[in-house]
Amino acid sequence: MKQLLFLKKFEKVAKKTYDAHSDIVDIIIFGSTMRGKSHPQDRDILIIFNRKVDRTVLKEYEVISKMYTDFFTTFPTQSILGEGYSVIFKKSVQELYGMISAYLFRYSLKGKSAVKRTQFYHALYERKTKGVVNRMNKEMVKGIAGQINKGKSKEINEGMLLLTHNKKFSDTTILTPIAYADQIRAFFESVQVSYFVLPILYPKTYEHAEKLTSD
Repeated sequence: MKQLLFLKKFEKVAKKTYDAHSDIVDIIIFGSTMRGKSHPQDRDILIIFNRKVDRTVLKEYEVISKMYTDFFTTFPTQSILGEGYSVIFKKSVQELYGMISAYLFRYSLKGKSAVKRTQFYHALYERKTKGVVNRMNKEMVKGIAGQINKGKSKEINEGMLLLTHNKKFSDTTILTPIAYADQIRAFFESVQVSYFVLPILYPKTYEHAEKLTSD
């Protein structure tokens, strides 16, 4: 909710700035805000210019300024390509480039008892009700983790995969949309399950892209 409110407010400010400065090519938001973090410490904002400038715009925010030619040298970073959202074009950067971005989370239940493993799988995959929850927040993550830690995983109505639009990629790997990456991190950490994460970027034209899409 806070993310949506911020985006709506910022879009208005960014549009006025874009209209007032003809040398601005785009304004992009990236980082923890776009990963669905409940309380991001800061807002990562990038302004792309069509020429070198020596002035500051959007002074009320911490802004990174780049020239569009930087895209052909050392720029952009994986975070901007994979997580960036164009406020001007109202599309993700990956979409503008015809790509799809996601995170692969691989987890390990090594050392967990049979009971703990069962509780974890219930929390991850359970889907007893027909409703689909489209958004997650920090309180929901804590609630599910709390049920596992109390040994009450069977009372969970919606598994984390359903709640966060994830897909099972293999027995120990899930494919996570960018917007839910931080919630999944929080979930694994709350239930004390070790994991590692790999950001991926692939073209929409890939033969099996539709099967990988998590939305």
